[in-house]
Amino acid sequence: MGERTHNLDEKRTEATILKTSVMSTSHTDLQLIRMLTDRLERISADSVWAHRASGVRGALLRALDQLQNEETPNPGIFSQLIAVAMNILSHAAKRG
Repeated sequence: MGERTHNLDEKRTEATILKTSVMSTSHTDLQLIRMLTDRLERISADSVWAHRASGVRGALLRALDQLQNEETPNPGIFSQLIAVAMNILSHAAKRG
């Protein structure tokens, strides 16, 4: 019984650490995600990058909703979405 309690405590600790790390980065991520979604929305519809920007913007908005609702999202998704959004913005700016 002691080992079972220990495993349960470990899982609770891991969940708390994950939630804390998400919450600690969430303030910065919220600001960055808002900025990126605004800029992705401004890409001209004539741009080759507009379709990709729309998809990434939707994913960023879903991630933003998760953060605002204090859900525990996949922590790796933010860095991937942010990198893709910045890449699209960079390419769109070069073409624009």
